Amino acid sequence: MSLAIAGCGDSPTAPRRVTLPLGSGGVQTPPVIVSISGPTSRRESGVDIPIVAVVRAETPLAELSYAWAANVGSISGNGATATFRMAPGIQKGLDVLVTLTVTESRKLGDFKVVGQAAPFRVHDSVAELKEISRRFLMDLFGNSSIPPVSCLVDFSENGPCKQGRADELQDLINHRRDYVVLDRRMNGQQVVFSGPDAARVDNDAWFMDLYRSTGRVGTTSGNFPLTAVYETQRWWLCASGFDDDLAGDGGIATIKRNRMKARGRMLK
Repeated sequence: MSLAIAGCGDSPTAPRRVTLPLGSGGVQTPPVIVSISGPTSRRESGVDIPIVAVVRAETPLAELSYAWAANVGSISGNGATATFRMAPGIQKGLDVLVTLTVTESRKLGDFKVVGQAAPFRVHDSVAELKEISRRFLMDLFGNSSIPPVSCLVDFSENGPCKQGRADELQDLINHRRDYVVLDRRMNGQQVVFSGPDAARVDNDAWFMDLYRSTGRVGTTSGNFPLTAVYETQRWWLCASGFDDDLAGDGGIATIKRNRMKARGRMLK
């Protein structure tokens, strides 16, 4: 019997299917996929991810056939090792299931065993963060017909984000009361990470608002930063702000500044 150790695993991976040779003499033991090891935490797209199997068989291991498969992305294998890769651009996390089929050929038939690695999650965090930020600012906040609370579908309600969500809800209520968004445009975005589970998205955006009480039309442009956290296997928005260096005379800047001033007074 031969033993291939291409990596270390915690527990054997039980065969999913075994095809036994018919009419064979003596006792023949099929190959065993002892383990398939992969990531134990989330991974990013656009990066090669190694997957390693431990296989045991009576036949010399070089004579076995190895077929790797994955439910998403691409995977290529050379014997008991494989490389998984997800192309960049996915806008939400995906669960990856990697399967290995090992075939041992004999004169009277083939042994086949199938094993599966523990699932892991893959993200394109930059694309995901840009998308939820764009959706909030352009599709939700930027559409005055959408109720304020319905704009917060991507905001976390947990921990320190609870206050940020409450502040944003009040900003939305005030903005819907006083202004109507006539037009909006996203000019650019940049993601800055402050840790594995925390990030900020800087959004260079432009809005045109109608002030309800006077009928005046104004514009606001500048950076609309959104902080974000990773929890429950996805990215969530946490809080929003406004850098008014480029502010015009629209309603968004006014409301954001009023809220920040009010918070400053409360802190004094």
